[in-house]
Amino acid sequence: MHVVGVVSAGAMGSALGARLRAGGMRVIVALDGRSARTRRLAAEAGLEDVGALTSLLREAEAVLSVVPPDAAVGLAAAIAEAAAGASPVVVDLNAVSPGSAREIASLLGAAGIEAVDGAISGPPPVAPGTTRIYLSGRRAEAVAALPRLRRSVVVELL
Repeated sequence: MHVVGVVSAGAMGSALGARLRAGGMRVIVALDGRSARTRRLAAEAGLEDVGALTSLLREAEAVLSVVPPDAAVGLAAAIAEAAAGASPVVVDLNAVSPGSAREIASLLGAAGIEAVDGAISGPPPVAPGTTRIYLSGRRAEAVAALPRLRRSVVVELL
C-alpha cells in the first residue's frame, strides 16, 4: 500500500497520518466541508487535501476511519455510496459496539469494499508506545504492516 486516506483528520487521525507520512506513505484527506481546526491539524501533519470523499476513495488503497463513535455507521454508509467502483480496504478504528461493527462491515461489503475492524486505545501517537491499535479481519496483517505504524503504535492482531 502506497496511499492511505484518513477520515477524519482530527487530533487522532492527523497524528496517525503524520506517523504514516513519516514512514514514506502518501497520506490524503478529504477536507471539503471540514472545520478550520481540522484543516489546521491536517496541514500541520503534512496531509494532502484531495477535496471530496469520492476523490479520496479513488486514490487511497486503504482508508482509516477515525470519527466519533456515533458517526461511524453514517461514515460507512457515505463511503459505500461514494465508492463508485473504488475498493480500498476500510479500517474502522472507531469505538463502536460489535453490532455497529457488523453493520459497518455489511454496508461496506455490499459496496464491494473489504473492512478491517479496529480500535484505538490511548492518546494520539506522538510518543512511541503510548497508543495501541487492535485489528481484526482478513486484511488486518496488511494494514498492520503499513510503514511506521508499528514503530509509532503498538499494533495487535486479533
